[in-house]
Amino acid sequence: MQPYRIIKKMMSTGKVIKDYLVEEAISIYREYSRFPVVSSAKISFREDSSHIIVNSESTQRDLERREQVKFSRNHILTHEHGKYSILCRTPPTELSKELWNKESPSGKLRCIIRRVTNQKGEEKDFIEIWEKTRKIWNIDALSKEIHGKIYEPDGQFGSLEWSATEKRLVYIAEKKLPKATSYFDAKNTSRTPDDETKPSETKARGDQHVLHEDWGEMLVGKHHPIVAILDLEGSTPEISLLDCVSDDVSLGQVRWAPDETGLVMVGWSHEPWRLGLTYCPIRKSQLYFAQTSGEDIKCFGDEDKAVRSPSFSPDGKKIVYMDNPASGPHYQCSRLLMIDWVNKETKVVLDVVDQAKDDEFAGVFVHSLPDRCWSSDSKRVLFSTVSRSHLVPVVVNTETQKVTRIKSPESGVSALQILDVHHDHIVAQFSAPNQPQYLVIGYLPPEGEEDTIEWVKLDAELNHKLDGITVELLKHKPIDGMINEEFPDLEFESIFLRPSECADSKFPLVVWSHGGPHSAFMGDFQLYPAAMCSCGFAVLLVNYRGSIGCGQNSIKSLLGKIGHQDVQDVQFAAESLLKLDYINENHVTVIGGSHGGFITLHLIGQYPDFYKAAVCRNPVTSLLTIFGSSDIPDWAFVECGLDFKHGKVADMESLETFWKMSPTRYVDQVITPTMFMVGTADLRVPPKCALEYYKALKARKIPVRFMSYAENSHPLNKVDAEADAFVNIVSWFWYYIC
Repeated sequence: MQPYRIIKKMMSTGKVIKDYLVEEAISIYREYSRFPVVSSAKISFREDSSHIIVNSESTQRDLERREQVKFSRNHILTHEHGKYSILCRTPPTELSKELWNKESPSGKLRCIIRRVTNQKGEEKDFIEIWEKTRKIWNIDALSKEIHGKIYEPDGQFGSLEWSATEKRLVYIAEKKLPKATSYFDAKNTSRTPDDETKPSETKARGDQHVLHEDWGEMLVGKHHPIVAILDLEGSTPEISLLDCVSDDVSLGQVRWAPDETGLVMVGWSHEPWRLGLTYCPIRKSQLYFAQTSGEDIKCFGDEDKAVRSPSFSPDGKKIVYMDNPASGPHYQCSRLLMIDWVNKETKVVLDVVDQAKDDEFAGVFVHSLPDRCWSSDSKRVLFSTVSRSHLVPVVVNTETQKVTRIKSPESGVSALQILDVHHDHIVAQFSAPNQPQYLVIGYLPPEGEEDTIEWVKLDAELNHKLDGITVELLKHKPIDGMINEEFPDLEFESIFLRPSECADSKFPLVVWSHGGPHSAFMGDFQLYPAAMCSCGFAVLLVNYRGSIGCGQNSIKSLLGKIGHQDVQDVQFAAESLLKLDYINENHVTVIGGSHGGFITLHLIGQYPDFYKAAVCRNPVTSLLTIFGSSDIPDWAFVECGLDFKHGKVADMESLETFWKMSPTRYVDQVITPTMFMVGTADLRVPPKCALEYYKALKARKIPVRFMSYAENSHPLNKVDAEADAFVNIVSWFWYYIC
């Protein structure tokens, strides 16, 4: 019996079969958690260029080991007469303790960086250099006392790059600080006047409890990233540091300049103090070019901008990167810029798009470009960007500024993420709300014919499409009372998932708001919505006004209107759906995380009779609490339509605005049973936010539950927490709708 049939039976007979339903939920989650997620893919060639190798790395949830398992695979292909032929596929190989695994440009060498724990319980970082079938060097990087831990691919700073000559490697590591000691350590009790000439020792003494700022949520412990260079040319590998950049800058995203005499990197300013960087590509930063000799430094980009993701063209004559204002909403429409590396002149390739109609290009909405994103002619750049409720690949001609959308392997709501571009071969990852991820490869057509690309599935024999789930795209036009006076033409969308067999069924509904608020449901496969649908729920994913992928006006429309415009949109989408025949109007539930939790609490406060149960994951409950405790206090000011400066202290006007826009304003109206789920290590929305609201509901005798997940940060994505949370969510919904 299918779960939604069981729910229907429960509703009609009142029989309690909760335990059976829980086992069904566990079984469904276990099945769906086995779908791997591709994290990266790189194209290379055999030495004779006769074969193409696609090396991919994927992660998969291992419920028994309670961890994400990382593994790699190779697909070996030929490309003749415009057609791909897959010769063989290697079985998955687990990647144990690897931070990085990078092939040199010629394919003759490979660098692997591992983090291992020795018998004393100490973590060690080893840099291994492999030549075909043998390891020729293994460097204990930390034993040299030059730098701290090497940064992994963290999505912000981490880098590992081979030079063109393959004689040097550059990577990012934590700056080494003098060991802090107590004033009363025995070694420091007898000091002589000569000791006072040792500044490092003097500085370290008494510094045990000094605060070292880091970069916030999901970057804990990353205080001061620096650039390290490994020289392989001599008889013994040598590590040196690039120390010519100001000490009040954190460096990352480093690239070798074409002539190999210098490095291009992003530098984030420390002053006056660090704000959280994860999900916030608006932190003040510039592009630096530094000669490895340290003789010359040049900056690109305005001082009031935030830059990211530099990428050199194959001919070495151009470099593209993205920028945003270093203030305002945390995720905005970006500009794509290009530097002529010969004369060092910068031009804007794609500017900010205010608003777009239908299928028009809606602007650059992407956190990072692929490491290799150029066509072989060094004219075109390829990347994927959010476009309304889809993730779509585009080709940008840097000379004509023309943007061409590349077609996807399948029609409908979907996401196609470009992972690598090499010699005009493109490897990408496709998914849809009812289709787990799979890899495709295609060859870039000539200029002007890009939309004719043909994709080849690398594992054609695998078909994991979830035929039991139907996906629809719903469009919403605000009605009177909802229209934004400044941006009256804005509309929005929702992605609707429902069980396919619905001829005689009306399903319970889960209304889901995304976080951000400036993010989006982008048509990709997500475990929770798909598994909930297989548990018998219809799921409505709402991209309210303020979501990305619709131009900059959508972002601006929500500023100063959170708790109102976004809440109205979600409620309007839910009520519109009830007019269809799929949904049982008496069994509507609601869920959201972060700003989605903020919307969820507003919904159950402003529409108390509409929702039968609610779940909030790390929710923003009170802006009064968040501005003083989050790693991104600017968020509260900006989203409330207020100005933010580092020295800003909330005055009475700000406090009043925070109160008026907070969900806590409506707590006396809440009657909906609510479950809170928080990560104890969350720096973005600290647990006390949810705890305050939990206590308020408990005091008012509203059914409430509080789930606390140790060592989990804002995403609540550790394997055991993620699994436990899912079963608790569906159990909570089942209990209150049945």
